[in-house]
Amino acid sequence: MRDIAARHGARVQLLGDKESAQAGPFGLTMYVDDMGLNHDSALFVETKDGTFFSQNDCKIYDRLPGIKAAHPRVDYYAAQFSGANWYPSTFTMPEEQKQSIAHGKKVQKFKNVRDAIALLAPRCYVANAGRSFSSTRARTISIAAFTTSLSRMSCSTT
Repeated sequence: MRDIAARHGARVQLLGDKESAQAGPFGLTMYVDDMGLNHDSALFVETKDGTFFSQNDCKIYDRLPGIKAAHPRVDYYAAQFSGANWYPSTFTMPEEQKQSIAHGKKVQKFKNVRDAIALLAPRCYVANAGRSFSSTRARTISIAAFTTSLSRMSCSTT
């Protein structure tokens, strides 16, 4: 990653859990979930024009009250509500049991996101999945586009 960044005139700064850095006009705070089978992270971005919290499928729902306390203003909140893993679809078990487990997981994921939206009270929820940025160039373009569009975007509160 450092090599790719260097080719584009950028640098890489690794952030641990709850660590922050300033990158030009962007205040960045990383939240890491590195417990058991979970190895993921969420990113809180702050600019003078607004904020963006990208949780995607990082399972830090139990930590959201502390994140809200640290960042009271959440303009845009991006989180995945579909879930993405191999259990139970690829496990050997009766189809009825797979369906029951899958249904329970869907309901719980929906409740987690619903409760997160209620707690964080963002101006706008963005349903998303996967990485926000796939390359250094795309990251630079995407962050710049996000910042430029903060003042132009509006979200319905209904």
